[in-house]
Amino acid sequence: MATRLASITGSVIVGNEMGYTFSPTVASLKEALYRVWEDGKGVLEKKGHLARQRGLELFTATKMAAAFERLFLCISN
Repeated sequence: MATRLASITGSVIVGNEMGYTFSPTVASLKEALYRVWEDGKGVLEKKGHLARQRGLELFTATKMAAAFERLFLCISN
């Protein structure tokens, strides 16, 4: 569950099948929490599994190190 921002929905929670997003308001957070409650344990387990798989594919130490290396090379030029 995360605030609906472009950086988050573009890279971390890329769809409803992976997690929950909400606008940065109390009402929106409340609605998201109710959705979590209504979905129940089974749906949460599926979302957790998909999110974990995505994390293991995209955010490994090797991939993150390569991304930082590219960033630093771009900055140094």
